[in-house]
Amino acid sequence: MKIHTIGGFNEVGKNMTVVDMGDDVVIFDAGLYLPAVIELQEEEIQPQTYSEKKLRSIGALPDDKILDKLGLKNKVRAILLGHAHLDHIGAIPYLSYRYKAPVVGTPFTIAVLKKILQDEKIKIPNKIKTVNPNSSFTIKGKKRNYKVEFINVTHSTLQTSMMALHTPQGVVLYANDFKLDNTPVWGCPQTIMLLKEFQNKG
Repeated sequence: MKIHTIGGFNEVGKNMTVVDMGDDVVIFDAGLYLPAVIELQEEEIQPQTYSEKKLRSIGALPDDKILDKLGLKNKVRAILLGHAHLDHIGAIPYLSYRYKAPVVGTPFTIAVLKKILQDEKIKIPNKIKTVNPNSSFTIKGKKRNYKVEFINVTHSTLQTSMMALHTPQGVVLYANDFKLDNTPVWGCPQTIMLLKEFQNKG
């Protein structure tokens, strides 16, 4: 097994970690580097939708093209999302099409992702799957399946999960952002709006 630290390890943002198990590869998160996006937005006279090429040129996306060089791109079986913050899911609209793999996250995380896709008028070819907190998802590999548990943790957004990927070599625990807080406050206006929309739907 090899673990590739693609982004988010020497900056706050563009989180992406890749687990290579030989025949099968799993991606954890695909986020934006927000300072680069904000700087670009401040330079623009009018708001606009940015292309993958533009976002790559300013260093806003994880450098996932390393997976092409390593021969791993076509082995990706799932893209797993830890929570709804843009530094963890913001690159999905621009990168996920490169992989024949489902995008998987908790219901609130997926609701936020779908809202981003709708607002940006972007369609991705990937299947989008939801997994309830404290339950599991089965990843279909080339020769075997893998169980991944979505373990609920407290953070400043809803339904944040650590993810435990069960492999023949042992369990890989992807523990991204969390807070030790029994009474978290979700005060961001966008989060409140999405929460109301999310609750109304179901």
